[in-house]
Amino acid sequence: NPSSRDSDNDLLEDNVELDFHSDPTVIDTDSDGMNDYFEWLYGLDPRTDDSGMDADGDGISNGEEYINHANPLVLDTDNDNLTDFEEIAVYYTLPNVVDTDEDGLSDYTEIKLIFTNPHDLDSDDDSIIDGIEVALGTNPLMEDTDGDGITDGQELIDGTNPLDPDDNKINNRNQLLIIGFISIIGFIILYYSLPVVISKIRRGEEYQWIKEGIKLRQQKSDAFVADSTDKIREDVLELSSSERVKDN
Repeated sequence: NPSSRDSDNDLLEDNVELDFHSDPTVIDTDSDGMNDYFEWLYGLDPRTDDSGMDADGDGISNGEEYINHANPLVLDTDNDNLTDFEEIAVYYTLPNVVDTDEDGLSDYTEIKLIFTNPHDLDSDDDSIIDGIEVALGTNPLMEDTDGDGITDGQELIDGTNPLDPDDNKINNRNQLLIIGFISIIGFIILYYSLPVVISKIRRGEEYQWIKEGIKLRQQKSDAFVADSTDKIREDVLELSSSERVKDN
């Protein structure tokens, strides 16, 4: 394309491609999966498929280094003391980035020194990123460094010391004071309201007792009247029988 300095938009100007013996109209002249710019940048052959070769002898092919944005000419692209092979094939970290999870700690530090997860910026899930934990002196592998039952993240929120198990005693004492105050208020309310409740209950019980007493007395009275009536009837019958005998 005479109107464009880079006909194939591969970041290499056409005149550079002509000098490099690559095709200025094709992004990947030799179709080896690596664009001409990458091959030009690292001195590979743009006319021969050299994707399977390993220019730096690090165990990672040129093609794999291209895919992972690594330098095919050096063993450790990001100079983090982990070889490209380790980062790509073993730990699956980024070979061109010193700190894969962006927690403030290099991949090497996390993998080789403190054994945190280079893919997780908060290895112990205590809401504090690993880099800050190291700076504070807390353990990035323990959510509760001082073992006081409160996570390091919560201690920072509370303003207590995540390295001092006794620092939360003040908070605990304050909580006990609040609980004690609520208990006292509850006792006072109960103290003054309970007699009223009991009085109402007793009033109801007394009414029930009176009602049952009246009913019982009525039953006894009815029974007494019935017995008396039967006795009188028997006496009348007996007297009547005696009178008949005398008349005869």
